[in-house]
Amino acid sequence: MWIDTLKHLEPLIAAILCFDLQVDHPYLPLLKYTKELKGYSKEVLRDLASAAWAIINHSHRTPICLFYQPTTIASAAVFIASKVGDVSLNDDATKGTVWWNVMQSNIYETTKCVDDIFDMYTTTCPKLVRKKAKHEF
Repeated sequence: MWIDTLKHLEPLIAAILCFDLQVDHPYLPLLKYTKELKGYSKEVLRDLASAAWAIINHSHRTPICLFYQPTTIASAAVFIASKVGDVSLNDDATKGTVWWNVMQSNIYETTKCVDDIFDMYTTTCPKLVRKKAKHEF
């Protein structure tokens, strides 16, 4: 599992990174770009940002922040939050700027990040998923 690999290789990884362990978090891009999404009420954007914020918080249980850019993680969180909250994001370029361009992220990287977040929910914290599902259904 990745935890064992990281523990074993931690000294080597730290040396390769020149002990520069500053990690930029996706919260600022999340707040910045959700404000730039057009065609939504303030309440919808607030709820979308809140749900995405919670997803980002959960993602800190994994090394996702080491694998993806902050904008990619923020985009993935917004996408998942939109699906959970039943908010339609614009994915039609003829109707304006598509949501992943507003978020300034690569759709392919965002898709991989979404998959990793889903994996996190099913493997790392399945109790959280069951607890949420129990309250929502």
